[in-house]
Amino acid sequence: MRRILPKAFILLFAALFLLCGCATQRPLLYPNDYLRKIGKAHAEKDIDTAMKHAEEYDLDTNEHAEKAGKTLTGAATGAGTGAAVGALSGNPATGALSGAVGGASGNLFSWMFGANKPSPNFRKFVEIELRKKGYEVIGWK
Repeated sequence: MRRILPKAFILLFAALFLLCGCATQRPLLYPNDYLRKIGKAHAEKDIDTAMKHAEEYDLDTNEHAEKAGKTLTGAATGAGTGAAVGALSGNPATGALSGAVGGASGNLFSWMFGANKPSPNFRKFVEIELRKKGYEVIGWK
């Protein structure tokens, strides 16, 4: 039974990671006269172009490194806390391992579910580029 649980956890983690990495937020456009005139398909191409230009300026790169660092910090904090609690129960090694896994998992899942959110600079760049073309961005989804 002990061998099945880690394998199930790894499969669940991999599935969640793949699902979370698939969707990226995109601008939500106000249906103004310009959007009605050119149509939704053309607007989607303009959004893709604006987002590609923002990526070319590397406006989203620092957030991934920051979130990875927070995951490592969570693991270290969890390990320290787990070791202290484990020492009280007579098993500091198991406590440290449990704490490290818990701390890293918490921060990693937080990063995964927030990873599809573009940085504020990325969003602002895309919004400015779209505004110059005649669109009105009312949010991101």
